[in-house]
Amino acid sequence: MFDVSFDFRQLEQLLAKQRGFGVSIPLRQAVEYQLVSTRNNFSKQSSPDGISWTPLKPATIARKGFSTILIETGVMSNSTSVLFQGDSAIIRNATSYAIWHQRGTLKMPKREFMGFSNADIRELNRIFSEYTRRYFGGS
Repeated sequence: MFDVSFDFRQLEQLLAKQRGFGVSIPLRQAVEYQLVSTRNNFSKQSSPDGISWTPLKPATIARKGFSTILIETGVMSNSTSVLFQGDSAIIRNATSYAIWHQRGTLKMPKREFMGFSNADIRELNRIFSEYTRRYFGGS
């Protein structure tokens, strides 16, 4: 299993002193955004940063019968989910072999599908900034 986690407990504790502010609403929005972004990496056949995955070897294509990377049965691409734990969230892929694709091995190139692109970070920042501005007032 491979996990990417968001943990906002310290931010929550700091801001909780302010009129009951909580991060659950923007956290859920951010997680939903990141789940979609992660799933899109399979259809884009690239890492979160947009780097195309190493093409399959001809023998692999012959065995599978097609050249789509990281999708043979669809199990791994459909196994990305989220686990909320209080004020944190873990985006994970529950397959036992996801980590080997994410990091690569001596015999298999890395084909990263989980992580944060610069665009993801900007969007996550926008989600929390917008919520904070709305909550505390301001423009």
